Amino acid sequence: MTQSDATTSTCAQPLLSISLLSSGRPETLWRCLNSLQPIRDRIPCEVIIVDTGCPAEIRARMADYADTILDFTWCDDFSAARNVGLSAARGAWFLYIDDDEWFIETDPIVDFFQSGHYLAYKNACYIQRNYHDPAGQTWRDVWVGRMIRLTPRPTFQGRIHEYLTSPAGDDGGTLLHALVSHYGYLYETEESRQAHFKRNSSLLLQTLADDPADHRARTHLIQEYFSIRDYEQVLVQCREGVQRIGDSDSITHAALLSLGYFYVAEIQALRLLDREEEALAAIRRDHADTRLTDYYTARLCIHEAALSYYQGDHERCMEAAARYHQIDTAISGDDALLYAQGAQQMGDCFTAQDRSTVCALAMAAGLAVGDESRMLADMDQISWEEPAADMAAQLLAVPLMERLHDESENPRYEAVRARLHRSRAAAERVLHALLDRICDEGPGMSYGELRQAISLYIQEALTIYGPYFTDEAFSEPEQPHLPPEC
Repeated sequence: MTQSDATTSTCAQPLLSISLLSSGRPETLWRCLNSLQPIRDRIPCEVIIVDTGCPAEIRARMADYADTILDFTWCDDFSAARNVGLSAARGAWFLYIDDDEWFIETDPIVDFFQSGHYLAYKNACYIQRNYHDPAGQTWRDVWVGRMIRLTPRPTFQGRIHEYLTSPAGDDGGTLLHALVSHYGYLYETEESRQAHFKRNSSLLLQTLADDPADHRARTHLIQEYFSIRDYEQVLVQCREGVQRIGDSDSITHAALLSLGYFYVAEIQALRLLDREEEALAAIRRDHADTRLTDYYTARLCIHEAALSYYQGDHERCMEAAARYHQIDTAISGDDALLYAQGAQQMGDCFTAQDRSTVCALAMAAGLAVGDESRMLADMDQISWEEPAADMAAQLLAVPLMERLHDESENPRYEAVRARLHRSRAAAERVLHALLDRICDEGPGMSYGELRQAISLYIQEALTIYGPYFTDEAFSEPEQPHLPPEC
């Protein structure tokens, strides 16, 4: 390792040291470095780049951004490379980032330091948005532990999926709602996906061979198996992790959070394998483990509500939803508590999407059993203006479509009508979902025939919804909303 001449820091004593590894990916590197400028403009900080093999022209340009550039000969050990940048850090706090991601929201980090809140914590996470498509239309947000106080001096560990550890311990952290974009999990071909898995999994398996009780390495190995859809191996690793932690009450906090991760990941794998009854039995077993944090209990409740509803156990669905809402009220919004309970491992489970999904399931379950009060309570909790409300609309469309063919009055459906009257956004979503479902039930019909059939259904639909739509909201009944595939 050698240090370059690029040590032109204008900050005598930085509050924050920002470090990144770079192999010279120009398509993302400059965007990454430019995204750091809003932080540099507002708090004293330095940027340290560890060069793991950049071309000469990129190396020369990096000097315009970095206070320090360090050389590192790659040796298949991410921690070794990260520790080079860490050793040069002069700030009170340290943040690291990759050169294939960039900040799109930095205010929470700036506020963390300008407000003095950093004095109360030992470490912090921010949000990494992992995109599922090149256009950035779909994504999954996860918390990543990328910030730490530099006193006492921490170190990186792990050959792959490296992480920071401190003599002060891993507690005392918080969640910051800063946001980085990351496209690094998109692969052009299946071969590139498999090559990435092979590289990462081999290093993780080697780590577990050296230390089978390395629960963090096992959680990352599980993520790798998810990435190639090998759900049977996910189950193997989850169950091995649970067995190694055991049933003692005197386990470390880190092991406790890993236990919750293993429980939830097992349920996810069972659902993806269509082993729903086994998943429900596992959830019942997991709920009996009193060591589990409320955060992980809430995650189990989301799965339990969905599985129970589709298995026809509507009472259990509503019970799981009620438990989820109780935990949501108790801990959501408390970032330090969410951090302590494990949100940094699996991400937020109290988003608008999560809440609307649970409410929709409980609402549909209440409609199925005739529990009007519980159904309407859940209906009121849905954010109908959010895209996440689509699931609720689809679930309501099922019984309401049956109502279209039922001449008898049903007070449960009338209660839904009355509640929809209070929300035009809800009514529009449900009507569109209803028409989409009618469209799906028209196989073998031409587009014109289908449109004519739907126009007849619309008249019936409007007998239910008509009083709750203005002419502007539904001005052309003969031209209904149709899904593109129709």
